[in-house]
Amino acid sequence: GNHVFTRADTLRGTIGPDRAWWDVQHYDVWVKPDYATKTISGRTTIRYVVTQDVHSDYLQIDLQQPLQVDSLFYDGKMYINYPGKPYQRIGNIFRVPLPRSRKGEQHSITLTYSGKPREAVRAPWDGGWIWQKDAQGRPWMSVACQGLGASVWYPCKDHQSDEPDSGARLRIQVPKDLMAVGNGRLENTEIAGSDKIYTWAVQSPINNYNLVPYIGYYTTFGEAYEGVKGKLDCNYWVLDYNLPQAKEQFKQVPQMFKAFEHWFGPYPFYEDGYKLVESPHLGMEHQSAVAY
Repeated sequence: GNHVFTRADTLRGTIGPDRAWWDVQHYDVWVKPDYATKTISGRTTIRYVVTQDVHSDYLQIDLQQPLQVDSLFYDGKMYINYPGKPYQRIGNIFRVPLPRSRKGEQHSITLTYSGKPREAVRAPWDGGWIWQKDAQGRPWMSVACQGLGASVWYPCKDHQSDEPDSGARLRIQVPKDLMAVGNGRLENTEIAGSDKIYTWAVQSPINNYNLVPYIGYYTTFGEAYEGVKGKLDCNYWVLDYNLPQAKEQFKQVPQMFKAFEHWFGPYPFYEDGYKLVESPHLGMEHQSAVAY
């Protein structure tokens, strides 16, 4: 075709000078969706290590329009612009001027953000936030964003070369009657007024687009699989009315593990467990919380 590559394509697709000098160590993503208005608000903290002594004065953060950054914190302190170095938005990216740092230093940048994220129309073939209803007409939400990129719903370094070395945390705030499932293990649940916050934690490095929330009227069951590396926790999250079918269908999981571990070696994420989560789309390989 005659695709004309734009500056936006270059900023998103390459490791430019504002990306080259820092390596993501950890993402902490908090998100609160509003089903009625199809909007989200959130807060993401990116912990990173400086990899070069001499580097750009700017750090590139990706967040796709029309989402807006509301506030910015550097190492936990409210961010103030540097004289002579303006904070810049160029399309789907932000160039944030930061003080000089030396190789090996760890810092963090926190962004609060809000807006109406791009909606997926034919997930997972296109990307975005999914606002669906289950068979009983109740809210059912998730995200599918491979290709389009995770910056469609949270600020990140949206390039497949940089996974967070120390994993990620996903905090999902939803009305109390809904359940929220994320990657890894459930670390905490807390009540916040009429909402409940579910905190999920991943220890392994994870691709940006694999970190996703699933929100719905879920119920869960599980088992321990005796795998080649010991006990593997397997948990299944399905819509409440599908529990009997799931209990039958997921009898295939131990057989799958037996075959895969025999031919390909151990499942790579024992520390994060294994989950199948019923999704409002055809399914996707979301590490340790596979959309089914």
